[in-house]
Amino acid sequence: MSREVIGQILAAPIPFTSVEDDDDDNANEATIICQRMVLALSPEEQQAAACTSYAYWYASLHLEDLATKEAQLKMAMREARRHWMAADKMEEAATERFQYACRYRMVRTVKECVFVFVYICVYFMSQSPYLPF
Repeated sequence: MSREVIGQILAAPIPFTSVEDDDDDNANEATIICQRMVLALSPEEQQAAACTSYAYWYASLHLEDLATKEAQLKMAMREARRHWMAADKMEEAATERFQYACRYRMVRTVKECVFVFVYICVYFMSQSPYLPF
């Protein structure tokens, strides 16, 4: 992905309105709630939440000047919004689930996930009579 594309993604506004709910008051409420949800996280959890965005994750590894605190907050707020919507807009439940998801991401690394995936694949392949190995 190019630097320009990553920059555009990180600069894009957070989609706090939807087609059904295109009201500025509701968008402001969503912004405030999601900010509170992100600010309830530790700095490490905020980073984990922001890294759910591939663009932010890539920038944090390869384009560090684009991975600003503002971009981190924006990407974490996008993830917070997903949890808030999934919790039927109940802030307390959404914040709890959001924190749990961030902590889970911090504990489970990509390396561990790949190991589990490979282990499962090898197990199932060893059970198949149709494989040549």
